[in-house]
Amino acid sequence: MAGEVVVTHNKVTSLPDDPVAEARDEVLPSHWNENHSLEGMDELLAQLRNATIVNMGGGDYTLTLDEALSAAIVLLNVGSGATLTYPTTYNDYGYQRVLLNNEVGGNDVIVAMATGGSTTSVPSGYSNELATSAGGMINVSDSVDGQWAREGADYVIRLDSGGTQASPRERELEYENNAFYGISSSGANRGYIPCQHAVNLDATRTLTDDASTQNLFPSGYDALSLQPGTYRFRVKFMMTAGTTSHFINFGLAGTATVSDTYYTYNSRNATANNNAASGHIWGWSNSATLGKRSTAGTLGGWAFEAEGTIRVTAAGTVIPQLSFNTATGATPTLQPGTLAEFTAIGDENITSVGDWA
Repeated sequence: MAGEVVVTHNKVTSLPDDPVAEARDEVLPSHWNENHSLEGMDELLAQLRNATIVNMGGGDYTLTLDEALSAAIVLLNVGSGATLTYPTTYNDYGYQRVLLNNEVGGNDVIVAMATGGSTTSVPSGYSNELATSAGGMINVSDSVDGQWAREGADYVIRLDSGGTQASPRERELEYENNAFYGISSSGANRGYIPCQHAVNLDATRTLTDDASTQNLFPSGYDALSLQPGTYRFRVKFMMTAGTTSHFINFGLAGTATVSDTYYTYNSRNATANNNAASGHIWGWSNSATLGKRSTAGTLGGWAFEAEGTIRVTAAGTVIPQLSFNTATGATPTLQPGTLAEFTAIGDENITSVGDWA
């Protein structure tokens, strides 16, 4: 590998080693009078000729423009939590590697004495490749087209608050349009990466047997805060109830401003493991407002699932809710496994992700 320094030991003694001493890791006759040959130093020095040496003194440091334009930056005495900052005049003139730990191998510049928690901050407009070993952290501000790897990995991550990249690269990850995206081949096959908000009952939840509106999940995790964007969602619940004829309503409440909601739903009057259940309905809704989503049921329970999209135009909460049109005749009880999932797929105006034409 270019840039590696290779040291070869040529042992010249003819005396045999003592196996017992060798097992104890002691000095052996074969270690005496060693000749050493060194290869690769010229290549290593060539890489460091255009490097800036910065002694951070354990604290923060702001590079000058000349320093930022170097081919490589070597940091000495990087303290825990220290920040390396590029000057705003740098813009996107340069490109270099900055490492925060000497555990990263290959041809990368070695930063001496870096400690866990060290931070590199990159301001707007940069194109840089950053790397850090375990314990380090990279902060990238908005409007950055940066690339970085961890522990010498062969993948890159691009962070950009602008539009879709014109030429995405294979295995690249991006954050745009309020969602994460990945590219599986050069210039093509770009898709969103699920980053889900999820809630799940791990125990039964007792509801009130009346016609009041009730949140699907208990206080403390019943409301999801969402930023503007388009979200794919799925909500499902299993529930026992009374046998007095009743139907269920479902909806998404909250403080978020919603431009539209479209989803399909399945509901069936059923108890656990009862294949003879009745009243199955498969339908769709274009409203987040609480509304009737079942036939009348008398069998003592429900299975329900809704799946679709919701577009949020102003940040706020979204709260999955249900109600009955009348008391069921017994305490309704939501079962463990009842869940809700919301996944961002783009901003509130997104129409497609991927190579649609």
